[in-house]
Amino acid sequence: MNSRKDVLTAQHLQVGLVYKEMLGTSEAEAYLRSVGIAPHLINRLLYSDDHRQIQQTTTGRPNDRNDAGQ
Repeated sequence: MNSRKDVLTAQHLQVGLVYKEMLGTSEAEAYLRSVGIAPHLINRLLYSDDHRQIQQTTTGRPNDRNDAGQ
């Protein structure tokens, strides 16, 4: 998988989490299916506490905040 597709997939997953919070799980699942996210990823993201929290910085990259020196 190329990096452009990885970024797009991460963005779709982030939107899916927003849909889940604002519109509910069924709407989030419908959105994720409509953009071609694999069913096993949808299940892990929406129905399991076993996924990483997806956080974005203004750069669009995962937030690896380092609290050292703050």
